[in-house]
Amino acid sequence: MTPDEFLNIVRRHERFVNGWVGSARADLSHQDFSGMRLTSVNLQNAQLRGINFSDCDLTGADFSGADLFRAQFERSISPATNFSGADLRGARFGSATLSGVSFSGRVHAPRPAISLVQMFPTAPLCWRG
Repeated sequence: MTPDEFLNIVRRHERFVNGWVGSARADLSHQDFSGMRLTSVNLQNAQLRGINFSDCDLTGADFSGADLFRAQFERSISPATNFSGADLRGARFGSATLSGVSFSGRVHAPRPAISLVQMFPTAPLCWRG
């Protein structure tokens, strides 16, 4: 996927989020964006299954309500990122920077009894609430 194709998908998705005509929900499932700088990207309610955001700068990104099943966030930088209500089943956050990340609302985890330490084994956690 070229950068222009990605931008067009994100622009159409932002119109979808706002309920505008000519919009479409983003489906970037199984794409590899590793190492990219995607600050403040709005992908709320997007279809992002199996996406690779490893080594990305996701500062200020909005993934609220997104389907992030089996997504990869290893070593990503994600301060002030919003994961509220996202489906994070199977997502991997090893060594990710998660300061100021929001997980409020119902976040779908692999099992109701899973601990945050199991979901994010090496990530320094700092919650805002």
